[in-house]
Amino acid sequence: MRESEVMTTDQNFQVSRAVLALDPGGSKCEALLVRDDGTALSAGRVQRTGISGRSPRIMREAARKALGKWRVDELHLVTIAALMLNKNLELSLNRPFISHAISEIDGLMALADERFGIAVVAGTGARVSGINREGQYRSLDGLGPQLGDVGGGYQVGLRALRAAVLAERHPRHATSMQNRIFAHCLADFEKAKGKGDGCSPMKPDLCLHLRKTAARFLIFDLELKCAGSRLQRLVDFSLMPQDRSVIASLARIADEEAERGDAVALRILEDAAEGLAETVWDLVDLLGMHDDDYPLIAGGSLALRSRAYWRAFRARLAERTPRLTPFRAPWPPVVGNALVALLQIQPGEGEAVRTRLYESVRAFHDATSPIP
Repeated sequence: MRESEVMTTDQNFQVSRAVLALDPGGSKCEALLVRDDGTALSAGRVQRTGISGRSPRIMREAARKALGKWRVDELHLVTIAALMLNKNLELSLNRPFISHAISEIDGLMALADERFGIAVVAGTGARVSGINREGQYRSLDGLGPQLGDVGGGYQVGLRALRAAVLAERHPRHATSMQNRIFAHCLADFEKAKGKGDGCSPMKPDLCLHLRKTAARFLIFDLELKCAGSRLQRLVDFSLMPQDRSVIASLARIADEEAERGDAVALRILEDAAEGLAETVWDLVDLLGMHDDDYPLIAGGSLALRSRAYWRAFRARLAERTPRLTPFRAPWPPVVGNALVALLQIQPGEGEAVRTRLYESVRAFHDATSPIP
């Protein structure tokens, strides 16, 4: 979303019926308020370092930001079913709403104007969903950073972090990501550390455990560690309890350095793209989608913003699923989520609503290039 949020020129701030769409991701939550005729009225975006965009707090902030001064007689709220907010949001927003619970595939398929196909989300995490022409639906991954999210931003960020550590160890592992990764992580570390005894911002019992472990096994001198090199401080950073979005944010550095020609960064992105393609291959097999043509629409920050990742992903798909037609979502997922609800409350005005939404939402979002 653009830095400046543009409000409609209508200063009455009164509307009879509108859709409030939320797109809570692993790192941020975006919100979009749209009149029932498809006119985008306002937008909100909330991102807090170390807090998931799917937390109730962030979702409420984004919703309030998009609503702003608007008074809506009949408010429809749409978001992912598993993240549908409870009645506390009504109290927070000081107004009732009608809920529209959707799946992650619904908004992307609405943007593609397709009923059947595959939707891929590659952002902080990763998920692949599909529906075949027999109406069979399946969703794979989205299991979090420990069990899955293969091909997502957390995986890329973690590998970038490890690559920076290897480069610190020996010049033969050199990567242009090295200093940027250290600077980014240690800046976050110093902010989190705040006032204290100079040790890492761990819980006291964890810090005591590490001291005892270090003394027992002579692994490292913790006092030296607390005041020592940047690598030692990075160890403290890695041991801090933190949301997965912190590590996932390093994917942006990897992508930028891959664009500048860094071979290590490029390999990390290509490996992640191959992992996501593997999930797609599994889904195609499970749904029996080998022998027919289907669209594949992709959303999420990695898929939409990283040219290197997208190129590698399309190349891997072509090897084993040549009948899939992959393209990027033309707009961010929050626009697709709004479109789903609009088509439900205005079923006879589909084309007009879609056209008006795409024209008016340019005040808040830039269109995505389907193929770089």
